[in-house]
Amino acid sequence: MSRHSPTPSAPSACDLVRELAQGRVSSIDLVEQFIKRIATLDASKVNAVVVHDFDRARMRAHRIDEARKAGLDVGPLQGLPITVKEEMAVDGLPLTKGVLAHRTSISSESCDAVSRLLDAGAIIIGKTNVPAHCLDWQAYNPVYGETLNPHDARATPGGSSGGSAAALAANLCALELGGDVAGSIRIPANFCGVVGLAPTPGRVPTGRNERSMAVFGPMGRTVRDVALAFAVLADPCPSRKAATSDAMAPITPLEAADVRTIRITVWRQEAASPHAPDADVLSAIDSAVHALQAAGAYVDEHARPASVDLSSSHDLYTRMLSHAARNGSAEAWDRLVAERNEVCAQWDRFFVQERIDCVLAPVTVSAAFAAQPEEGADAYTAGRTFEAVPTSPPSSASSGRRPYGAHFFWAHMAIIAKLPALALPTGSTKNALPLGVQLIGRSGMDERVLAVGAALEAALEAHGTTTPGPMPQCPPPAIDR
Repeated sequence: MSRHSPTPSAPSACDLVRELAQGRVSSIDLVEQFIKRIATLDASKVNAVVVHDFDRARMRAHRIDEARKAGLDVGPLQGLPITVKEEMAVDGLPLTKGVLAHRTSISSESCDAVSRLLDAGAIIIGKTNVPAHCLDWQAYNPVYGETLNPHDARATPGGSSGGSAAALAANLCALELGGDVAGSIRIPANFCGVVGLAPTPGRVPTGRNERSMAVFGPMGRTVRDVALAFAVLADPCPSRKAATSDAMAPITPLEAADVRTIRITVWRQEAASPHAPDADVLSAIDSAVHALQAAGAYVDEHARPASVDLSSSHDLYTRMLSHAARNGSAEAWDRLVAERNEVCAQWDRFFVQERIDCVLAPVTVSAAFAAQPEEGADAYTAGRTFEAVPTSPPSSASSGRRPYGAHFFWAHMAIIAKLPALALPTGSTKNALPLGVQLIGRSGMDERVLAVGAALEAALEAHGTTTPGPMPQCPPPAIDR
């Protein structure tokens, strides 16, 4: 894994919110700057923001700026320009999920998660691309076309929140709202070098029934940005029983955890995995481990839930996805739910008994792979394969085509056990593709996972490990002084 000089980074969402609150920049100025970037850069290089809502964004920005001047409360996001994944319902905007049959579909109201962002003072400037039906780890569909990875146009940005991650990596927005059921937040974040949280189910409303297993979660360029969005999106943490209420100390989401209090277990590989992670992926994990150890965190290489078998939980996960897709019987679904509840209980016992904050694991088996939009199928197609983006000189570490379904394995761990999982970058490959890790925490302890993630970001910086910056062609929006 290479260490390289990061490109100049854009102001974080937290920086922009602070500048807005202090009157050092206006919402309309930020909106215009992001619109200009989308118009000049996105159309030619990325194709991430595929639905534009510029006129309403301008009107909302003017209203928020006037309210701020009048001393009124404009919400914690202060008129921050954001985008949301195309599958999110936004009043008055298309909702196609990349399907031609739905290309004229317009939402008549906003979903709860979008409404919470708007109520907190966000300004939606557009919606970002997805694969057809939101069923792929790429971002191609016949309605909007293909989204490119801002770090390398030969690589996929991931999916299904691929447009979301690409927009952040290209500095086309300040925050994003994505969705995850098979790594759809975490894998694009990993492929594009940004941060994404798949929260505990129930913390962020989805408006969907239990069979979907989907979660909605925030994406940003830093952990603190994601924590900022999560604070306005999330319902309170479910109450804990008195016997276990002191297992983890409460952490303010926007504050990094004291690294000396952090307890991590590392899960690098698993015999049950259909494909071992690449050497680059394992190197990314090593970078995180070394940075945390150097900063004083407790890192365990062997602690595991004694009764959890990842092969069995992966099988349960795929059976639940299949059952939901074919709308199977209620009785059969109840049996699957009972199995899932036992997996959840096993993981909860592990976190409490071992006093572990997070499991540090691969996000998936590789860095962003070579885009293959011509296949145009969903991610579940039997026999589908992927291959690495070519390197110069060619690398033998990740040569050849591999099973597409390998990306399910590490993504399933958090979803099947209803655990929060945070993907964040820790480095890059030799040809500058981002690499990262995921931190998986105890159910309901999303704030602690974010606090640990912020501490890891700081530890990586202190350890001298560089992470991918925005694409060099994207100068950051200026903050007017």
